[in-house]
Amino acid sequence: MIDEAPVPTDSLGSLFEFASWLYPRVWTGFVLSWAVTLLPVGIISLAAERVSPGGASAAMQQGALGRAALALGVQLLYWSVLMCNGWLNLALADAGTREGEASFGDSLSRMVSRLPAQVWTLAHTGFRILPLALVGGVAAGLTLRDSPLTALGAVALISIPVIYFTIRWSLSSFVTLIEGISGGAALRRSSELCGARFWPYAFQFVLFQALVIVPSVIMSVGGVKVLPLWAAALAAPAASAIVIAPFSCGLFLALYRREAARVVPAGAPQAPA
Repeated sequence: MIDEAPVPTDSLGSLFEFASWLYPRVWTGFVLSWAVTLLPVGIISLAAERVSPGGASAAMQQGALGRAALALGVQLLYWSVLMCNGWLNLALADAGTREGEASFGDSLSRMVSRLPAQVWTLAHTGFRILPLALVGGVAAGLTLRDSPLTALGAVALISIPVIYFTIRWSLSSFVTLIEGISGGAALRRSSELCGARFWPYAFQFVLFQALVIVPSVIMSVGGVKVLPLWAAALAAPAASAIVIAPFSCGLFLALYRREAARVVPAGAPQAPA
């Protein structure tokens, strides 16, 4: 194995080389990450589904406010744990890159120490994205009955800035973890990194997202066809977290490292000429 991480460049091959180099160094950590985060919350979600079939909406229709509150609470717990899993994986990937191996305990401690900052950065993202999505949803809802095409156009029109800013702010979690800044400053730094060469970056970002989403969907659909529903509900996230995530996280970390090396933060000391 190469002892030093490959340097990501503009070529797709170098990004895949970086992710391939990182994969065996973080795989065990990602397995542990899944075991302590996604697996328990997946089991809790299955138990909640047995108590309240159909989720919160079905419970509300039946007037069962307690079961509805339980279902909503479990959903909130699931998405919160999912976000923490992603931030823990970032810490594992960064540790694997810098040290050649990822210590799960150290990465977990680092993630926990940066958790308030990550939540603050996520909140700033939501403050900016949700109003746009809300405007699109309201416009579509008001026009859907009379003019479905107008509703579709409203959704498409609002989707353009939502997608644009999602890509511009896609490195904010890396910035918060690695550079130690959060909130709006992290979004501005991410925008600075991604905006320097937006279209090449956007192409690679969308491509990598597709490489994550398509296999995950295939595994989910295939799992439902060959396994009981409860087993498929656990197996598909496990396969995604253990097989896909160590590689995909390496791809996105490669993007961050490449752009961070190119775009030095304002006020940072410059290398001597």
